[in-house]
Amino acid sequence: MPKQAWHIRAPVQFDQERREIEAAYPSLQFAIADTDVVIEGLFPIRDDGGVIDEFAVRITLGSNYPVIPPSVCETGGRIPRIQDRHVYPETGNACLLLPEERWRVWPTGSSLLSFLDGPVRNYYMGQAMVERGDPWPFDEWSHGIEGQLEYYREVFGTDNLGHVRKYLEYMIAKKVKGHWECPCGSGRRIRDCHSQQIYSLRMRMPRTDAHVALNRLARVKQVLGKGV
Repeated sequence: MPKQAWHIRAPVQFDQERREIEAAYPSLQFAIADTDVVIEGLFPIRDDGGVIDEFAVRITLGSNYPVIPPSVCETGGRIPRIQDRHVYPETGNACLLLPEERWRVWPTGSSLLSFLDGPVRNYYMGQAMVERGDPWPFDEWSHGIEGQLEYYREVFGTDNLGHVRKYLEYMIAKKVKGHWECPCGSGRRIRDCHSQQIYSLRMRMPRTDAHVALNRLARVKQVLGKGV
């Protein structure tokens, strides 16, 4: 049985999100396509209060929104469908963020408007600058698995897959106890090692996002052939 469409499952939220977007971005229009909510039109890039560029876009909110972020695609043919322009060649969808870093970029519970004002705006600002010959203005991850490993090195201080897995398991656990072995691999107990890092991350990283990262880590293991 198909999953119920988001706009039917959460009509009050849908109406609020639509009103906010239409007020902030009157050039974007909502439509319903089966179980998806589709937003299309010209997306303006604002800087210092003025519009410096605009891109034709299609933003799709699937039936699993907001658990899964919207997909975003440039429809005007300006952006080449290549990884170096942060576009998935097969689908044409924009690579706005790593699924693992959603908790930092667009935390669970954030509005659709904040998604457009944040990740989407920054993405197309970067595209406009690259078209002018400027470098990409924001931090960026490498493509594919290497980008995931860079993320793990930044957040956990390691890209050892076994240690990363243990970190993620501690993020998912209902409770972490100080006498458990530290996931960093030192052999020491958490209370004598990385307790501050672990408890700080647990307060900021939702368990659902840690689950997503753990599932994707399994695919990294398959490709790299490393034990986890």
